[in-house]
Amino acid sequence: MRPDGKGGWLVKRDGSVITLGNAPVLGSAVGRVSTATDIVATPSGNGYWITGERGEVFAFGDAWYSGDMAGKRLPKTIQGLVPDDDGVGYWLMGEDGGIFAFDAPFKGSAGAVVHKPMVSFTGNPAGDGYAMTTSDGIVYAFGPAHVGDTSQAPTRPTIQAMAPTPTGNGYYMLSVDGGLWTFGDAVFRGTMAGQRIPDSVVTLEVTPTNNGYWLFAGDGSVYPFGDAPALAVQS
Repeated sequence: MRPDGKGGWLVKRDGSVITLGNAPVLGSAVGRVSTATDIVATPSGNGYWITGERGEVFAFGDAWYSGDMAGKRLPKTIQGLVPDDDGVGYWLMGEDGGIFAFDAPFKGSAGAVVHKPMVSFTGNPAGDGYAMTTSDGIVYAFGPAHVGDTSQAPTRPTIQAMAPTPTGNGYYMLSVDGGLWTFGDAVFRGTMAGQRIPDSVVTLEVTPTNNGYWLFAGDGSVYPFGDAPALAVQS
């Protein structure tokens, strides 16, 4: 999402981009990416990066290119990117919790301790650093505060995405059944769990006020909660 909370982008596995709300159309990675794994907006909201599972990074708009892992032998696929807050570099995260730093300081990794695949990688809105979560909901934080995870839940959910609050003092975790878990200053506003929808929810983003969020389904549908505005798909 853009920082104004009025637009953003979704990426399909083939690298094509769905543009939402007031976001500019900036291009896609179709025909260039192996399988797209993430799309991340720049701090200004005037660009984005698309990552591929083979370590590719494609920059659009005012996104900068600082290198990637394309063509290198990787133990596991690349799952996402987080930009450094100095506007120069970024980090890539592997499914095994390994971190690859490009013009960014290495803050640590979970490569030696992960027992489940890493499924989501987010930056710290309050400053430098990043956090990641495994599919069974264990959070590893390097910079942001660790304010909890689902490791003590009576029934462990299968997590597919996480998103930080604007303060960096909390985060939301989305399970594969559409349920939502909140930690720190994250506020529960509802979910699509148990509702009949054409395709399942796969990821989420938080509004700038932390008074709402969007849930995004695999077919490109957008479900707003709290103060999140409805976002139309650009034709």
